[in-house]
Parts: sequence; C-alpha cells; structure tokens
Amino acid sequence: MQVTETADVADYKEGDGGPAEKIEEERGGSRDDPQKSYTVSEYMEKLGHGNYTRWVTFVMSLVSFADNAEIAVTAVIIRALVCEWNLNNLQKALIPALILTGEAIGSFCAGKLADIFGRRIVMLYCYYGICTLSVVSIFAESYYVYLIARTLVGVFVGSCFPIAACYLHEMSPVPTRAQNLTIFSLIAETGSVFVCVCALFLMELKHGWRLELTAILAVTLLTLFFLHFIDESPRYFAITDDKTRATEVLRKIAHVNLVEMPRGTLETSTEKRGRYVDFIKQPNTRMSIIFSIISFCLMYTLNGMYYTVADLLSYGYCNLYDFFISTYTDQNGCVLYTEGQYLFYLVIHLTALPGIILGGVSAELVGRVPSVIGSNWAILFFAACLIVCLYYIVTIANMVILILVLYLAVCVLWIYAPEIYPTYMRTTSVGILNSFNRAGGAAGSFVAEYVDDFDFMITLYSYIAVQAIASIVTLYIKKETKGVVLEDRRPESILERVSVTSYGAAQHHDDQRLE
Repeated sequence: MQVTETADVADYKEGDGGPAEKIEEERGGSRDDPQKSYTVSEYMEKLGHGNYTRWVTFVMSLVSFADNAEIAVTAVIIRALVCEWNLNNLQKALIPALILTGEAIGSFCAGKLADIFGRRIVMLYCYYGICTLSVVSIFAESYYVYLIARTLVGVFVGSCFPIAACYLHEMSPVPTRAQNLTIFSLIAETGSVFVCVCALFLMELKHGWRLELTAILAVTLLTLFFLHFIDESPRYFAITDDKTRATEVLRKIAHVNLVEMPRGTLETSTEKRGRYVDFIKQPNTRMSIIFSIISFCLMYTLNGMYYTVADLLSYGYCNLYDFFISTYTDQNGCVLYTEGQYLFYLVIHLTALPGIILGGVSAELVGRVPSVIGSNWAILFFAACLIVCLYYIVTIANMVILILVLYLAVCVLWIYAPEIYPTYMRTTSVGILNSFNRAGGAAGSFVAEYVDDFDFMITLYSYIAVQAIASIVTLYIKKETKGVVLEDRRPESILERVSVTSYGAAQHHDDQRLE
C-alpha cells in the first residue's frame, strides 16, 4: 500500500493550502499564534537542516566508522592470529563468526533499551564497554581471552550502530534525510579503508595486530569524547511526555541552526515503548518479515563475498598473484600476511564508496522501493556472472561491479528501514533487523573462512542461493517512505489527538459565533 501524508504529519510543506494548513486553522489562529500546538515532527521540519544537524551527522558517522572498522580489522589480522596461537580452521572461522554473533545479540537487546531509556545514554554506556574490552583484547595472551573480549566488543559495537542510524533519522528533516544517511554510510566505509591503510604500515612490525587494534581504539576514544556533547532526541522526550526537555533541545537546535523557534506549544504523549511484540504486530508484520529476510541474506552475501573475493584475488585466480608477491612470515614460516591481500581489501572498500553514493542518490531520486528491488536483483545477476567467469577467465570488472552493487543495497537498506517504524518502537525494530543482518554476516564469514579451504565454489553457490531468496522477497515491498515525515506515536494516539483538536476547533467556532 502506498504511504501518504496524513493531516498531522504534512506540515513541512508550508503555504500549500493542504492538510497542514487546515489543521492549523482548526487549532485556532494563524501560523504565528503562540497558542497553537505543534507535533515534534512539525517542529523538526521547521527548524530544518543546519549546523546542529551537520554536527549530529558527524558524531553518528564516527559511531558507524567504529562498527565497520571492527568488522574489517578481523579480516586483516586473522592470519597473524593464526600464527600467534597456531589456530586450526575451526578456531580461525570462529573469530569473525562470534564477533558478528555478538553484534547481533547487542543489537537485539540495546534497541529495546534505547526506546525505553533514551538513545544517548545507551550509546555512552556501550562506548565505555567498547573501550574497556578493546584494551583487554589488545593485551590478550591467549586465543580464548582474545575471542571472549572481541565477542563482547562486538556486543557493544552492534548495540550502537542501529541506535546511531535511528538517532540520525530522528534529527534530520525530510529533504536531507537520505543525504545525511549517505554521509553516515560513507564515513562508516572509511573505517574499513582506515584499517587497511594502517595494516600496510603496522602489520610488518612486531605485534602488528596489537598495534592495529590500538589504532582503532584511538578513534573509539575520540568518538566517546564527542558523544558527551550530543543531546537526547527530542522525539524520544516527546513520546515520554517530557515537554520541558524536548522543548529545550528544540530551542538549542533553533539557536545553532540560526533560525527562529516557531511560537507554539509542543504536543507530547506517553507511549508504551520498546516492546518486541510491536515488531510483528499489524500494521508492521509484512514489512518486518520482508526486511528481516533481506537483512540476513544481504549481509550473508556481503560478508562472505568480502572474504571470498579477497581470497580469489590474493591466491592467483585472477593472474595477479605474481604482481603482488610480497609475503611476510614469522620465524616458523607461518604466513602472517601478504601485501597484496591488504591492497585488495583496500580496493574493495574504495570500490564501495561510489556504490554508497549511488545508493543515496537512487533512494532520493528513484525512491526506496525501486532501489531495494533493483539493487538486490543486480547482486544476484553479477554473482551468477562471477561463477560463470571463474571457469574461464575471472573478470575483475565483474567483481568490482558486484562489490559496488552490494554496498549500494546496504546504503539503501539503512536509509529505508528506520523510516518504516514510529519513534516508540524505532530502535527496537531496527535493532532486531540489525540482529538478522549481523547473524547473516556471521554465517557468511564462517562459510567463507571454513568451507573456502575445501572448495570455494560451494561458498559461491551458497551466495547465489541466499541472494535469490532476498531478490524474490523484495518484490513484495509496497510501502514507499520517500518524502514522508517520520511517525512518532501509535495510530490510536494520533486519532485521539485529531479528535480532540477537531472538538476544540468546533468549540472555538461556536464561541466566535456567540460573540
């Protein structure tokens, strides 16, 4: 069903004589009447995009930077860990799988906590946990201590990412929402680029993998510092009936954005928040099931293909092995890393950047639904082409396009998903979706690291099978959210407010007639 703007959320289109104008007439008075009331969505659209929104975009992007760096660093240092502790194939495969499983658990739990206690406070506590456990993993002297510490780091990193995406949605006006989320995804991917660049200089040193983790910790500490200077989402305050603090944040946004605060009263309500059952209740059932499947399948393909493509490039399937032959071993002859492998990781992540930009442009110009459908079917097509080419000549261009389209799909997913759910259940729902996303990544990483050693063709066929499921499911998406203001409250709360407003308007009209 096509989403349309209802009378209570269309106010960002000023002066069009539409539903927003009629609601204001019903509330009594002109647009400058200090007695009239606004929803938080109406306030956010009036305050627009400015310096405050840019600051929030920067800080939330640092959060996404840490998330991607955490995933990328595992692939970069895993060979060094194998040599450090003489790991077998199963122990090696468990490292990325358990880290991503930790992220899935963190996303599932923290989303609920953020809806109940607030976005900012949950992210702060999670970052304290990330910093503490990162120090433990840097100084770990055994495989199992490292595995437990990094899994717990994954729990806290996975907790922050969906909250940051939702927070940025809530603080962005409609015209720049896709733009801000594209920047969010771009800086996230620079986290992976940062890891690869650091690896080229640090991994050849003694304890290189520890130095690599230390570099990421430095960025994490910087992010924790900046998180102290952001405010709680006014949308959260509005659904907890905290009119005073919500108004304070809105006034601060107006001040920083250099715009005048609209005169009027903020409408607030008390909503039941953070309930998992809302994720599968009507009217969210259909979209929740579809997005859960897409999230799992997309990350399974992306993470698995990340490891597989790097191995294909590094081990000579593309006739590039002789060009990047520099190999570094320890005193026992164990291969710590190949210089070419890091360069190929870097190429993969640099290729992702234009894919993310195309995803943001596509979501804004074409729409969320066509972008999701088109990108997933494109992934299926190019993955199938990759298998055909392997039997004859590996086409580098095909790999580049595949990586580009994968990241395009991820960007569109993170623009689209938080727009589906209202504020009272947004972080809970997106947290659940991110859990499916990370679970898919864990499965894809495990298959790539464990099965690839026996027959990499099995892994490629699994990517096609999983992506075929996702592509078919996308055909059932109907709800377009492009240009639609975020919902904050339950439908029954909105109906109650509209009925009360209409009654008040009728009384006002009767009083004027009597006078």
